[in-house]
Amino acid sequence: MISVLVVDDEKPSRDELVYLLSKIDTIDIVGEAEDGIEALKQISRKNPDIVFLDIQMPEMTGIELAEYLQNLEQKPYVIFTTAYDGFAIKAFEVGALDYLLKPYESERLVLSIKRFTEAQTVSTEDFSTKVTKLIEVYNKKESILKPFHVIVVNGDNFLPIKPENISVLIASGKKTRIITCSREYEDSKTITYFEELLKKHNFFKTHRSYLINLNHIEKIGLWFNNTYQLTMDYFDDAVPVSRSKVHEFRRLMSIEKP
Repeated sequence: MISVLVVDDEKPSRDELVYLLSKIDTIDIVGEAEDGIEALKQISRKNPDIVFLDIQMPEMTGIELAEYLQNLEQKPYVIFTTAYDGFAIKAFEVGALDYLLKPYESERLVLSIKRFTEAQTVSTEDFSTKVTKLIEVYNKKESILKPFHVIVVNGDNFLPIKPENISVLIASGKKTRIITCSREYEDSKTITYFEELLKKHNFFKTHRSYLINLNHIEKIGLWFNNTYQLTMDYFDDAVPVSRSKVHEFRRLMSIEKP
């Protein structure tokens, strides 16, 4: 049997897809989710073979969820679902991934299941590459990706954090401490991962161990060798700017060299 999870914030659309899937003998529907956070919890617990994933959902879009799933050791096969969107279709075609248009057609759904079966011969790395390509193309349409959140794993929970609420990220061994306006988190992903994730959100890596939100700098203090120490909102310790980062930091902050 092929285990399936259906993710869609609209119940009528979710019910329709569940009904059509229930008519396929080889399908075992292991769960439903109305948002990305609940989907992450169920994927973690149930390890479905296929996730039918709606693109346009509040809080966490289907694209954001698909991107996060690429960090999992056991990645489910993703079939995106969407109302007609010309840009989305282009992205799917470039990524060579499967998608279903709403309203659903049973024949097209059967074809998607067949494609999944055939895809079992494709390596996990190849599938991840295709998802990454899809994300690169689809991300050009930024309006669909709003609001954007950083997802932190905390036990059995997945916690969405708005980038503007993050002040500092600090490398801590193989993990990362995340300092926000309300509390501190710890995540198993590296600071390099977060640097790439937040590069479009006004974050700057001042040092190999520190990634800061430039909007949360409270004070810039001179340090030795013409470098700086930063006082950040919601963080008690000084954040260093390494010598290799000084020039770029001055440029970003419009600081004239003394």
